[in-house]
Amino acid sequence: MKNFKCSVIIAIIAAFAICGLYTQSTCFASDNTNSNYQQTSDKNLDMEQYVRLTRKRIKMNWYPPTSSFENTATISLTVNREGKLVDCHLSIPSKDEGFNNSLIEAAKKTTYSPLPKEFPGNSAVLDLDFSMQRRTISK
Repeated sequence: MKNFKCSVIIAIIAAFAICGLYTQSTCFASDNTNSNYQQTSDKNLDMEQYVRLTRKRIKMNWYPPTSSFENTATISLTVNREGKLVDCHLSIPSKDEGFNNSLIEAAKKTTYSPLPKEFPGNSAVLDLDFSMQRRTISK
């Protein structure tokens, strides 16, 4: 039964590709950490890991709209020492309101880890860039 389902899915994708209706999405996320965190010794590695983990968790909760083709937005997050999201807003929104809303929704659904022990201060501000490119594959 599994082989039959896989064959049907492959046939549907092939039909869409032949008709020029198949789209491929690529979503990117990068970070512009905006904090007073000093980039020295092992502390930097801890914060880099924290930012990567945060970005990965948001991306797992992110479902950009299928109507979007190319968009980029920067989301600004304030996370307190315990890992609670204190503030979330788009510092640089895209032109697509659905794209922007999907990104904010993903950030609000995400569970954040506490800040690294070595991080100075009670909260961190993270500016994370998220981009999406959707290409239509046609013959």
